[in-house]
Amino acid sequence: MPEIEIKKDSPWGAFKRWMLASAGVGCVGLAYVGAIVPGMPTTIFLIMACYLFTRSCPYLEERLVRNRYFARFLVYLDKPTQMPMRARVIALTAMWISASVSAAILGFGPESTRWISPLVIALAAVGTLVILAMGRWTWRPGNGADRAATSDGRALDQET
Repeated sequence: MPEIEIKKDSPWGAFKRWMLASAGVGCVGLAYVGAIVPGMPTTIFLIMACYLFTRSCPYLEERLVRNRYFARFLVYLDKPTQMPMRARVIALTAMWISASVSAAILGFGPESTRWISPLVIALAAVGTLVILAMGRWTWRPGNGADRAATSDGRALDQET
């Protein structure tokens, strides 16, 4: 992701920090709603809030990460851990049930929506590959998003 340059001594820098922090608070609010409403995501809003708080107010990011309600959703941000097998099975099962039902509904729907069914299945296949890959590689935030690591923590581009 591109870094956002914010100059803390300028009035525009303060305005940008306030805007980023406000957007982060909005994302936390959506995450609260997502924790209660079935079908609405929680984790992605928390990740966005962490990103926005990191750029605007690290104190708010620290409070969010240490929050007793949301800490379990953010466990993969700081630690280089793998996605647990149980979580992968649940995610794949839920994703394929949803994709199958969506594809069936769209396939039997009006002629104008039938082309979306193969797209839904293709996107579910891509999601499956990503989830299965998360079991093999460990993501390390400090090493950059473009570097994958093996399950023992060594970067793939390192010499052995």
